Amino acid sequence: MQAESALRPGRHPYSAPALAPPPSSAAASTSTEAATSSSRVIGGLAVPPRLPSRSASAFATASKHYSQAQMLNFAAGHPDMAFRADLGNLWAIAEATEETISYGINHNTAKMDERAWEFWEHICSTHGTSPMRSEQDVKDYPARNAHLLAALLMYAFTVCKPKSKGRHFIKPSSALAYPLAIIRIFGRWGVFMPGFKHVSKALDGLRRLYLSHHGPHSLAPKRAENMKFSMVSAVQRIPADGAVRVGSIQWDDAAHDVFIFRRLTRFMMFTGFRLAEIVGNGSGEVMFLTYGCLFWCIDNVMISKPARAQLLGMRPGRDGAVVFPPRSKPDQWGETHCPFPVRLTYETTELNPASALRDLELSIGVQVTDRDSYPLFGDAAGQTYTHHYLHNLLKLVLAHLYGAAVAALYTWHSFRSGLATALHAANVPDAMIMLICRWMCPESLHVYRRMGTREHERLINEASAMNVDAIQSANVVRVVGDQGYAALFADLQLNQSAHSKDFDRTSNTALDARTRQLIPAEPPVPTAPPPRGQPSRTQPQRPTFVGPPARLQPLPGIMRPGDAVVVPASLWPAYTCRELGGAGWTATVRRVHTSTARVSFDIAQTRDGRPYEDELLPLDELRVAVV
Repeated sequence: MQAESALRPGRHPYSAPALAPPPSSAAASTSTEAATSSSRVIGGLAVPPRLPSRSASAFATASKHYSQAQMLNFAAGHPDMAFRADLGNLWAIAEATEETISYGINHNTAKMDERAWEFWEHICSTHGTSPMRSEQDVKDYPARNAHLLAALLMYAFTVCKPKSKGRHFIKPSSALAYPLAIIRIFGRWGVFMPGFKHVSKALDGLRRLYLSHHGPHSLAPKRAENMKFSMVSAVQRIPADGAVRVGSIQWDDAAHDVFIFRRLTRFMMFTGFRLAEIVGNGSGEVMFLTYGCLFWCIDNVMISKPARAQLLGMRPGRDGAVVFPPRSKPDQWGETHCPFPVRLTYETTELNPASALRDLELSIGVQVTDRDSYPLFGDAAGQTYTHHYLHNLLKLVLAHLYGAAVAALYTWHSFRSGLATALHAANVPDAMIMLICRWMCPESLHVYRRMGTREHERLINEASAMNVDAIQSANVVRVVGDQGYAALFADLQLNQSAHSKDFDRTSNTALDARTRQLIPAEPPVPTAPPPRGQPSRTQPQRPTFVGPPARLQPLPGIMRPGDAVVVPASLWPAYTCRELGGAGWTATVRRVHTSTARVSFDIAQTRDGRPYEDELLPLDELRVAVV
């Protein structure tokens, strides 16, 4: 019963006496052994060496206690399936397993999980329940746990401080990161909490609330503008002889920070590395570019640590640098992008990135002994810069060139976006852009690869000249005399050949409902002449109006009912016009609309003597005859 009640809803497992046992003799012996050997034996099981300990936190304590509580649950159940080993040994194995799992979590993710857990404990305490949710409780009461997640969402939205100036709340999508972190934490523990759909309604409410406070477009993503090669060139042209002050900095290439910044901007523009791959992620791991990532191809020989003479003897256009990408956020194990280096050919031009790396090697690299840990773009002390310092330095330089308002639109991520946008403008395929910029998913490409406004206008103009002949079968009209669709189909036939036009015209005439109504079938040819004295049954032929076609011109002004107009014969090429020398049919306006008019025909009749029906025609198609 104790094993089943350790995670019972409403009972805080921290208070269970069984979860804080005194260390057994086996555990004590193993801790001594771990200090003297590279591997350990925990509860009779060989495990890897002891991992670096994490800082004490409420989340770390919860992880330890949850692993112990799980072992209590694992010790219950069917006798053949339950864990029947010594409970102290089981707890020791569980603790080692939890250490290994926690060590594999990304540094930034671990920080987010710890903060989310603090919020989660507060939410659960206000509801008088345990933050340690059991698998059975989540399964039996999903709505209860979904409510806690929704409450966590609202709490994070309220108490977190927004980064944007003038905003009262963080964006709802940022607040959503906290419930998702709790779902992720319990997922690692084998407890599957309700997913995103259970808190989506509360998320929509926060979105609407955010819009009401900050404006109708406040949720639109605000991303940094893409850097341009011309802007990097302008940075390089700032005099670096100490004669100019950029903000509070004397801009001199002899100063270490200025020297690194000028080379870094050239390198970033041509390679698209992330800033985190320059400064690291703050975990202490080597997840940034080091001199060990830099190789040189000189005289077709790959050199990992070149001598000064070799660097000075490099030949433009033939020798160059090879940079191996470091581990990064989307490739934290180095299995995807690290095997594919970036090749940079050495030139003596202003923006050449290989020339910038050569300057780094000549100034710093030739003196570095541990190239695998020394940052490629480090400060004067040989440590990585902070993200904050480089960010402010970039703002300072751009404000010097373009003003503070423009500088606020750019970050170090603008270099990646600028490279991807320039590659797209050069008609590089998206798959190649993803490879060059080391993106894992197409969604990132679609966000940061921008389409230029001129390209947008050019494509729209090209589209306006295209002949689009697509129409769905269900939308084809089946009514008589629909001139709008007649005009549409006339447009669709612009690019067809003359033979195709004749075929379609004949087919449309045969299939047109009005044609079938107005033109009766020809009488059969008699096999013998009619008897004498019997009148002929054929219809008398109507007179044909001959003469030169009348000259037609557009309507002179506003039409009113009763005005005389001419319906051009070109509107119905399948019909024979016998008026005005074949130019068109005379008609009278009966009713005028905004852009159309309903007209009645004055003379035109069908073969059986019936007058033409009234038609609704566009005003710009009607004409008047010139006397």
